[in-house]
Amino acid sequence: MLELTPRMLASLKEKLAVGSCEDSLRHHTLRSLNKLRPIKRVQVHEEGDTIEEVNQNSGVDGYLFQSDIVLTEEQADEMEKDIDDVISGNPRSRRQAFKDRRYPATLWENGVNYYFDYNANEKLRSVFKKGANAWQTNTCINFKEDSQATDKIRVFYEKGCWSLVGRRGGKQDLSLGKECDAVATATHELGHALGFYHTMARHDRDKYITINIHNIQQHDVVI
Repeated sequence: MLELTPRMLASLKEKLAVGSCEDSLRHHTLRSLNKLRPIKRVQVHEEGDTIEEVNQNSGVDGYLFQSDIVLTEEQADEMEKDIDDVISGNPRSRRQAFKDRRYPATLWENGVNYYFDYNANEKLRSVFKKGANAWQTNTCINFKEDSQATDKIRVFYEKGCWSLVGRRGGKQDLSLGKECDAVATATHELGHALGFYHTMARHDRDKYITINIHNIQQHDVVI
């Protein structure tokens, strides 16, 4: 279901093995990426209130980057390059929208197409449409329900709340599982599908805020 491949996992393990422990940021991030595994489709059980809690209690947080993001292999590679740039003192300036080697193919052209999977109930459909409307009302981005489009988002009921980042080409998944059926959650996950990472992961973050790493759970990544 997810695009995280066995080859990616093997590559990350190799990079982690040769990485310098002195490069704490790189080492910590690679160690966390190394824990990511393909998700098996199973039933949702317990949930929490926030997206992070829902995914933790659903047992999928260890499979996701920054609690609700599905990484492709090329995105993980690009992220490692960013980390290497930071360590070398040559951080790359970029916008919040994700840009990788496939750019500009990662951008949505002529609006965003989506369709609902057969397992999406009426409440899920309603909150997703409201989330899409929030983006459409406040930006120049348009959304269209079109299951026949070449590039589209499949909105479905799966374990946890998560999405890929940016347009990946063809069909890509966005999950709104149990306890993810809130407009704010749908709006948040749509932001990832549009190409946004979390604001706290911006390259210029440290110019404006101070991160106390002692308050962050050990398995989480801060980059």
